[in-house]
Amino acid sequence: MIAWLRQPGAATREWEGWCRHQGHRYRVRLVAAPLSPDHAQKACQRKQRKARKRGRRPAATTRLLAGWLLVLTTLDSAA
Repeated sequence: MIAWLRQPGAATREWEGWCRHQGHRYRVRLVAAPLSPDHAQKACQRKQRKARKRGRRPAATTRLLAGWLLVLTTLDSAA
């Protein structure tokens, strides 16, 4: 998913695939939309504070994902 988000392309992206939960297989759709630069910066700062509180540094992937709104759904795109 990280490579998918790093690729240039449309701002809002969709991916369709399968997910297994408790022995059942579900068709899922992942929708990713970038946050505004201001909101992304605030989200990254929250992640840094939380990591610092635990004596850690946030991973690069955590900082990248903090700039996106990710929604995993079983609804079709037409719904």
